[in-house]
Amino acid sequence: MSIARRSLQVVALVCTLIVGAASMALIVTQTTWFKEWLRGFIVKQAEDYVNGRLSIGRLDGNLFFGVDLEDVDVTMNGETVVDIKGVGLDYSVLSFLRGGIVLDDIRLTQPVFRLEKDADGWNLLRLIKARTPDPDEPTSRRPIEVGEIGISDGTLYIEDKAVGTSGIDVPSRIERLDASLGVASDADELTVEISHVSLRGTAPAIGVNALSGVIRRRENAVILENISLRTEETSLRVDGTIGNIENGVRTVDIKASSDKFDVEEIARIIPALRGSALQPAFEISASGALDRRSVGLHAREKNVGQVAGDLTVDAAGPERRQGSLEPPTPPAAPTALLPRSPSAPGRRRTRRSPWRGCRPRPGPPCIPGCSRP
Repeated sequence: MSIARRSLQVVALVCTLIVGAASMALIVTQTTWFKEWLRGFIVKQAEDYVNGRLSIGRLDGNLFFGVDLEDVDVTMNGETVVDIKGVGLDYSVLSFLRGGIVLDDIRLTQPVFRLEKDADGWNLLRLIKARTPDPDEPTSRRPIEVGEIGISDGTLYIEDKAVGTSGIDVPSRIERLDASLGVASDADELTVEISHVSLRGTAPAIGVNALSGVIRRRENAVILENISLRTEETSLRVDGTIGNIENGVRTVDIKASSDKFDVEEIARIIPALRGSALQPAFEISASGALDRRSVGLHAREKNVGQVAGDLTVDAAGPERRQGSLEPPTPPAAPTALLPRSPSAPGRRRTRRSPWRGCRPRPGPPCIPGCSRP
């Protein structure tokens, strides 16, 4: 027998053994025994990463293409802080072998989160155990990519004592939370691409119809790209960069615009805005450091008129602002139309203006009622 023929037989035998082993592994992963073992293994391993107790009611799927979990909850100090009806993960083992962590999608069905703040801080931020880095381990991180994180019919409960943001009334309950976003991370940047977020808040009532855009977190900066927010009455668009978020003097380079900003609606969560029924449209830009920030504003409101100007804001000193705004330009008065005159059918006659007959001249403007001399 020739060497070539013997080599082909050996290769064929090895391939047969590999295919057989893979088939057996695939079959084993579908057995009830293996799924129960895997469920227990995940719960056991979670003790090293989660400050709480993880419970999984049921596990389905396999290790090669994805798994589905049901009745997943996490308890901390005897209280349930995370309760998810269903979790789905789709992936390919081959992507893990290439050195990265790639998940096609993560699906969360009817998740319930309970957010609370106490003397130790936010409970959900303490959910994952902090690990001290080993100086002997390489600092490079494996790239992580999640094609889509989908949240369906989520609920977030916020305890009254958890509201720690001065001047903002946070809803006590957020319901009908639906979201679709993607996450990618490497050694240089964390990118969150928001395709859609919608929710309804209660006490106070506020609704978000659509939120989208891209947020990039770099070593010392946050970049906002095409952040678009639409509530029930307001629309807002933001682009820009926030620099020196870790150290140094905080800087911003932000542009924001709105074609309708309902002050009464936003005042539900920002009490300082209460008492105003304005609905302005505006373009605003801010750039510079905290102690010398240049602000440009152009705003329009149907009942007030237009306001424009440039300011230099010192948010760190006693003089909060310098510069000037142009006085509001009053809106143009609408022309009133009278009924058709019988003597001139088909024609409309405008109401005589009280300013009619004024002759321009130096000095104070004419007042209503003046007549041509």
